Amino acid sequence: MKRTLLLLTLMTLTFSMGAKAQLEEPNEAGVTMGQVSLLVTDVDANLKFWTLLGGTPMKIDGVDVMKFPSLFIFLVPGKPVPQGARLTKEFCACPADGYEMSTLNHMGFNVRDFPKFRADFTRIGAHMEDLHNAKERTLLFSPDGVMLEIAPSRNVMGKVGEMHFHTFVNDTPPINRDHQVVGWESFLWYHRIFGTALMRVQQGSGVGDDLPGVKLRISETRLPIVPTRGHAIDHIGFEVSHLEAFCKKLEADGIKFDEPYSTTRHKSFASAMMTDPWGTSIELTEGLYKF
Repeated sequence: MKRTLLLLTLMTLTFSMGAKAQLEEPNEAGVTMGQVSLLVTDVDANLKFWTLLGGTPMKIDGVDVMKFPSLFIFLVPGKPVPQGARLTKEFCACPADGYEMSTLNHMGFNVRDFPKFRADFTRIGAHMEDLHNAKERTLLFSPDGVMLEIAPSRNVMGKVGEMHFHTFVNDTPPINRDHQVVGWESFLWYHRIFGTALMRVQQGSGVGDDLPGVKLRISETRLPIVPTRGHAIDHIGFEVSHLEAFCKKLEADGIKFDEPYSTTRHKSFASAMMTDPWGTSIELTEGLYKF
């Protein structure tokens, strides 16, 4: 009997650890990368695309989701804002190319086998562009035009991993803050709210936030940018331990929520919606670790 109970206990612990292993362990603030929500015009085409990149299709509360190491990509049927006209000979993965003018310009993944990645997506006729003629670094575009910066990495354990976002903030400081370095202020905001660490970046490439499961690159631009809502990348999401208490603390600190904390908005997880000062929509969740 004792042996049976021991085996059941071990099985329960193993299942629990396995379920939580999908998302990385949270930082000291209780925050880790959770999800990206995409507005897609063709769910089937996106399922094929993201599966080829290395995701595993599943459903959460009836929504098609791609499961990747350290995050989920929600494929929400909709009509995203059309991408802009190309203005440059080569894509710079920045607002200057005129393609994506929201604060969140593109996502990025590293792949273990870069030649196979190129061969796989060349075979299906996917849209790819060289990035400043960089060796073994390319831009891949999803069926709805989401720009993905792809590069090789020996540190990736599976097919794909090491995700990053590249956001752009307008370099014009507020009237009462002429001395403000906007990119640095953005890092400090995420550090204060979510406990991010300062990310090491190459000289001239801006600053960045390091959060378990994702790196958030921040660059400045003089070009006009718009909020992410309604674009192909509609919003990003962080999984938070003890979300209700976390939200109450933010509200006490003066943070305004677009949608308050709720356990009924989604069937399987609690959530709240907010927008950072530069226009990136963020969903806070608690419960995605179960999937």
